[in-house]
Amino acid sequence: MITAKTISDIVTDTGNHARKEIAEVMNAYNVLYGFDGAHLIPGVHLNPAIVEPKITPSVTKEEVLEAFYYINSYKLDDSRKQIDFKRSLETIDLNPTETTYIFLDDVGTPRQKDIRRSPNHEGVPRATKRVQTTNGVVLSKEGRYYFCASDTEEMFMILRGFLLKNHLLENRKLVCFSDGAKTIWSNFDEWFEFRPRTINSDWYHLKHKSNELFTRILVGYSSKKDEIEKIKRDYFHILWTGNVRKAIAYLRSIDKKYLKKDRTVDLLVEYLENKQKHHTIPVFAMRKHLSQVNASSLSESANNSMTTSKQKK
Repeated sequence: MITAKTISDIVTDTGNHARKEIAEVMNAYNVLYGFDGAHLIPGVHLNPAIVEPKITPSVTKEEVLEAFYYINSYKLDDSRKQIDFKRSLETIDLNPTETTYIFLDDVGTPRQKDIRRSPNHEGVPRATKRVQTTNGVVLSKEGRYYFCASDTEEMFMILRGFLLKNHLLENRKLVCFSDGAKTIWSNFDEWFEFRPRTINSDWYHLKHKSNELFTRILVGYSSKKDEIEKIKRDYFHILWTGNVRKAIAYLRSIDKKYLKKDRTVDLLVEYLENKQKHHTIPVFAMRKHLSQVNASSLSESANNSMTTSKQKK
């Protein structure tokens, strides 16, 4: 009799075999283009369209200027919440249709098997094993492509081979969105060091992590609930402008009566400073106004479906 578990195992084995086949093919394309591991072999010259892409802007300065005045017209009462024109130009995609986007997330999923939760010989419950994978999505005008790899390095090897094979690096801007994990930004820089690239902070994760740190910093008294919510709201409005300096200045201005005993805002300040070292924190407000990507919602939805599948295996 064929059980659901048998079918699940067959699907898993088939998926693993397909992933390995894809990895082998993409590695072959990396070698074909002159790469040895993460790096380009010395003396190898790539197509200039890959190394020094030429992109014709589709968004004009006039459009950005019009959006700049429109967005700031709603924030005349608070200069901290106004956006900067020059930085807006620097952090938008001047031609989204000639941009290749990568969305990445490292995922650790607990396996849900009864046998692993049963006691060991000493009567101590077994530790739940975890499935570690890296999930990625490539988005371009040609389509949307989903990938799953056993680790971050394999993911970048697959992605680079795929992008080279399909000419998605030629005269294209390359933008990566991530949650800020060191394994992602460091590998992104290493595997694509041969060309211009941008790694943007993901608004979803930036907001999620900030809220997480706020719970460790701010008091939780119900009597101060409205004031605490206003502090958070003002902070996110400032961060939405992409101005980390102003966001940090605002955090340092928070009255100590709203902070937990023996706590300071340093946790959140250090998070923002470290984030800014390795990521571009764009003018989210301008990107939103121009209908440009601000978060890795594509990879998040992919992760949700993959996570649900893996927990049952």
